[in-house]
Amino acid sequence: MLVHILLLPFSLCFRFVVAVRNYLFDTAFLKARKLKVPVFSIGNIAMGGVGKTPIVRSLAQKLLVEGRRPAVSLRGYKGDVPKAGVHVTERETFASGAPAGAVKELFLGDEAALYRRLLPSTPLLVGASRFRVASDYLQSSLPSIDCLLVDDGFQHRWLHRDFDVVVLPVSQKNFSLFPLGLNRESQTALKRASAIFWMHDSSDTFNGRKVNPEVSVEALGDLKQIHCLKKVSRVSTPLDGLSGGQDLPKQSSYTLACALGNNAQVAETLHTAGYSWPAQKLFLQDHAKMNSSHRAKIDSWGLPVVTTWKDYLRQPAFFGGLQAVVFIIEIEILWSEDPLLLLPLGK
Repeated sequence: MLVHILLLPFSLCFRFVVAVRNYLFDTAFLKARKLKVPVFSIGNIAMGGVGKTPIVRSLAQKLLVEGRRPAVSLRGYKGDVPKAGVHVTERETFASGAPAGAVKELFLGDEAALYRRLLPSTPLLVGASRFRVASDYLQSSLPSIDCLLVDDGFQHRWLHRDFDVVVLPVSQKNFSLFPLGLNRESQTALKRASAIFWMHDSSDTFNGRKVNPEVSVEALGDLKQIHCLKKVSRVSTPLDGLSGGQDLPKQSSYTLACALGNNAQVAETLHTAGYSWPAQKLFLQDHAKMNSSHRAKIDSWGLPVVTTWKDYLRQPAFFGGLQAVVFIIEIEILWSEDPLLLLPLGK
């Protein structure tokens, strides 16, 4: 209770700043800029991981199957991204807005590394100014695109979106604004959304099409809603391909090492898929890097190590230097219906 009282003024200040910013956009004092291709944003109102990246990957794969040419826009958080941003193609990285010519290899953040591995043929547009980086790409001679998927774009209102998805976890309990909770915006912000994607970790709630009772019916209004299930398809050793060679037996004891927005959810997802609870855990803050002391601790436990693609690609040398065998979690998304039917793709 005391902590709540101490944090309440900060939460109210945060709410005020967010409200003023949204008011300026809602009244067109600040204006979003429109691109020449359809823009689809996949975002959330909470801080941390709710499954946006696997959803964007799934949507991109579906668009590719349909013969579309998507690109993915992301900020490049915690990466060595030049101020002007970069364009990443299947083979090279180019400075945004610069004459054609590849730039040196850069670490553009763990999300960019993940997309580059799992969607190698899909261009990545990385930089803080989503509009400028995308606009520069459309004016370049790089491979053409016909739509843009924006990872974590709900609060990036400078870029006009043709369809705004908000991902809501069915299992989330606390919807208070930061720092009382982990929300960046209140539920009233859902009025800006085009659709809700309910993210499930359990087959039971997914099959039952459950929604989060903490989200008010008034906030949802008449928004389109579909359900998706984040499912572990495999836990295997990393190879050059998308999946590894050696699978982790489901009843194995292991160390779970990750630095994501919701590390506990990773353990829950593994357990739901039939794997044992981790015997040891090394949980760090989102995007944090593991160091020599963490390596010593993991080595002392003497167990196989399970991690995510984001963590592994953030620090491949760290995981490669461990004494234990390292396994990567492969995630797939199951849908209650085809999400592309919601998107205004045009011709």
